[in-house]
Amino acid sequence: FKLNVLFTIRADVVHFEDHGAPYDSVTPDMVAVVSGSTMILGWQGSSTIMDFITDVHVVPVTSSRWSKVSKEIKVHGGFASIVENDLSCLESTLIKKMEEHEIAEVIMTGHSLGGALAQVAQLCIQAALHDKSSIWSQYRENFAPAFSVRTVA
Repeated sequence: FKLNVLFTIRADVVHFEDHGAPYDSVTPDMVAVVSGSTMILGWQGSSTIMDFITDVHVVPVTSSRWSKVSKEIKVHGGFASIVENDLSCLESTLIKKMEEHEIAEVIMTGHSLGGALAQVAQLCIQAALHDKSSIWSQYRENFAPAFSVRTVA
């Protein structure tokens, strides 16, 4: 993938997750792209009937991923379950890719459903940076002391 404006930006897809059959039609695709020292995590927006069902699963929930930072933060239950699944399955792979590419920043993004997932993922990772035992905190300590995460959605 190349984007030509006034200069060339090189971005490489380092992981694509379609969740495989039979889950590919019930969970939005997710991609990890690296450009320089930045990793971009992107989620697909609503595109299937199951995505729209997820959109209306509005039970507010908290998570052990951020409850040590704040028990008052609640997010959309459907979004939280997708992000929990993606991070549980892919955290080790993402961290390995971050180590290989010396990542200093992770940007999460998406459209519609994907933007909501990006915001919940950013909350999860930001909270993990406050937990010295998490692989995110260990990555920052061992590889990138100025490591940051943010969402553009």
